[in-house]
Amino acid sequence: EDMLFVIAVLSIVFIVVPYLVNLYYAMTITHWIKDNEPSQTWFASYPKLFTSLVAVTGGCHCSLQLVSSNVFGLSIFSSGLTPNELREMAKIRLISNVMLENAPQLICQILYAVTIRDITTALVFASVASAASIVSTLISYWVDRH
Repeated sequence: EDMLFVIAVLSIVFIVVPYLVNLYYAMTITHWIKDNEPSQTWFASYPKLFTSLVAVTGGCHCSLQLVSSNVFGLSIFSSGLTPNELREMAKIRLISNVMLENAPQLICQILYAVTIRDITTALVFASVASAASIVSTLISYWVDRH
């Protein structure tokens, strides 16, 4: 029972911490783009929009991609970030999603299975989803870098 409580607390921690890290990245995004004046201007003009997108999605990188998509030709979706800058910012996703969320969650899932001495259907689905997310993020990061 004590171990289950510890695993539950760790699972919550590894959801909350990445969320807060993404919000931190959102609030300090201008430090990442100090050499891009149009982007500096965009993020100065739309700080609430960008931070709200990160708060709703839980991810800074996907919000960066949305505000850089130039969808419908609207200025709110034209942050001015270059494809190179977006590639560099993929580190955000690697750190917040893989290192701080998915990998620790996968470890918690393994610990849970060992603790209860059973592998449930929900556990299998959660573990496969975590592993798939890790693999897809790593492949995406690797492809973007090469």
